[in-house]
Amino acid sequence: MRKIFLLLTLLVPAFLHAQKGITFKVEELSKPTELLPLKPYKDIYNNMIINDLADDVKDQIYDKKIAPPYNIVAKSKGPDSLVNYGEHSFFSGMYQAYADHRPFVLSPDIIWLLIEQGFARHVSNNSEQLRSHFVNYEGKTSLMIKNNDIKLDDPN
Repeated sequence: MRKIFLLLTLLVPAFLHAQKGITFKVEELSKPTELLPLKPYKDIYNNMIINDLADDVKDQIYDKKIAPPYNIVAKSKGPDSLVNYGEHSFFSGMYQAYADHRPFVLSPDIIWLLIEQGFARHVSNNSEQLRSHFVNYEGKTSLMIKNNDIKLDDPN
């Protein structure tokens, strides 16, 4: 009992202190003279879809000016425009903030998202070696989600 009390006495202040957060100034920055470039969110979504296509399909889209197969059946409502740094937006945004002497804010949510994305990419790249840790069947299976509120071909 005494060991548990001692352990709690040592750990509780550490947890309470961690909730307050730590803020420190690295450099005094002046306000940027220019705004960051904005892109319509529809263009950002379309570019993401094109980047996922095979190279030969991309060539046909750019060379022959054909319409890509977007096939978006539903999406969330977004703002009119966004700042976009492409596929590696965290690192590109951090670099751009450094290069332009802009403030850069890190939150626990951003770090957690990076950990989640790294884990997802690791599992995707090593799916067969890690299969036994996630599923107990061979091959692939379908995941069916039923939502009557989504109207197909109405992306709003």
